[in-house]
Amino acid sequence: MIFFLVLVLLISSIFITLFRDYRKSKSFTPISWVTASNFLYCSITPIVEYYWSNSALNFVSYVNETGMIIDEGGLLKLLIVASLFQMALLSFAWNISGKKTNFTLRGQLFSQFASSCIFIGWLMLIVGFCGVILFGLSYNGSPWGLYQISYFERSPLFIENSSFAFLLLAGIYGASQLVVSYLLLGQLKSAASVLLLITLHGIAIKSKFPIFWVSFVFVTVAIGERLSLRNVFLPLSISLLTLSVMSFIRGAEGGLNLMTHVNAGDGEILIGMFKFWENDIPGPASIMYYVFNQSEFDLTLAPLIDILKILIPSFIISRDALITEVWAAKMMGAAYEPGLGYGWLIFNDGYLVAGWVGVFAVSLIISWLVRFFSELINSKRFYISIVIGYTASPLLFYALRESLAGLIKSILIMALVIWIPTFMLIAARRMKLFNHNSYE
Repeated sequence: MIFFLVLVLLISSIFITLFRDYRKSKSFTPISWVTASNFLYCSITPIVEYYWSNSALNFVSYVNETGMIIDEGGLLKLLIVASLFQMALLSFAWNISGKKTNFTLRGQLFSQFASSCIFIGWLMLIVGFCGVILFGLSYNGSPWGLYQISYFERSPLFIENSSFAFLLLAGIYGASQLVVSYLLLGQLKSAASVLLLITLHGIAIKSKFPIFWVSFVFVTVAIGERLSLRNVFLPLSISLLTLSVMSFIRGAEGGLNLMTHVNAGDGEILIGMFKFWENDIPGPASIMYYVFNQSEFDLTLAPLIDILKILIPSFIISRDALITEVWAAKMMGAAYEPGLGYGWLIFNDGYLVAGWVGVFAVSLIISWLVRFFSELINSKRFYISIVIGYTASPLLFYALRESLAGLIKSILIMALVIWIPTFMLIAARRMKLFNHNSYE
């Protein structure tokens, strides 16, 4: 009965949040995307397992391997966390500003904003391409060596070469800014070309992350700016279809063996498309179940200390294991290796620091952050504010799956890689234009 009442509260708050966001923004902002993330990662698993016992096979397997038994009380805790966060998000979304009229900047000033965003986007994409070459050379001496590694070799290689991994990340962020800029300018073919390029890159390195990230940006802009579905359907369908089968594709030993792997799959690639449930959703829920249902544990400041530790790149100073790595090792036992794990949910940080009070505090922090970026998109006062809001959309969707330290680091990296350089370039060009006009 209690589970049902909490579920009603959760579903009601989700519906009201989505309705309020659409009514004020005339579309869906990051508030709606994070609401979807909350339902996907925090809610679906306990709901399915409660009403259809042993249906969430991977979730059950992950939890049982730790020696824990799944029960109603444990599932209820997960649903309470999701409901608590959704109520906090709803309170912040209630007074969000409505969408203003579209930006009206034109002429030289508008051109400087748009061209600056595109320039920095391409610059970072080239930086990412350099990371691909450096990775390949460090792996087997070939510029394309990164595309020849197996899926299980990828994580250790990225850990050993974190500076090169940073370059790849810069390339993904640059591609995101290009997609946003081109779509806002109505240059759909250019945006689709960038999306296709990143999709091919993701296939080659057997990673969902770059495909998901740029596809998500593409979707949020298309919905937020009410672009024609007919125009965006083809590029999006290619990327999303690829994303749905990545769990199968990444089993290929190397990029050159991809088609051989697909042909030998005997239909497994089609099965993988329809078994999204057994993909990335149960992992984070399972580790949250593990953390929240410990019989006893000591509160710790480790998640807060990690914020300081994670800001120093590992290629500069080696650091101790982060809290996410510590709990992954606890949960997986002897099977754990660096880079492995079932994921993480940011509410674990709050719970480990201050129990349920910490969960509430984290919910407020994330809700405020989501509202801030939603306001950027709605403001429509500056071209660059809209670009920032949209490029941050996948970061916010993933926010619940991050640690607090990881989220802060991701925001700072995005700011340093694309937002601040774009601001600086815009300022330099405006100063040049001002001096030119003054001279005349």
